[in-house]
Amino acid sequence: MRSFDRSLGVAVKYTVSIEIALPREKVAQLLADPAHLPMWLRGVVLHEPLSGVHGQVGTQWLIVYSAEPGSPDHAAMLTLVSARTGDHRD
Repeated sequence: MRSFDRSLGVAVKYTVSIEIALPREKVAQLLADPAHLPMWLRGVVLHEPLSGVHGQVGTQWLIVYSAEPGSPDHAAMLTLVSARTGDHRD
């Protein structure tokens, strides 16, 4: 994923990994439904689609999150630049 902070004018590339103790099929169902994003994106306050189709490369959305309770909210525009399917264990 890449985030773009308009106030700084920079793009940041990062990867997030998380282990989920559920069958792969169930995880795929949960990830396919944007309503479940707060379950795996900690601190999400708002997830607003901007363009594209959820889960497809090129999709953009606005995400607002709080790093910790009581701290100011942060916002970023995210673009999905890669989507892998299957078993990608390293």
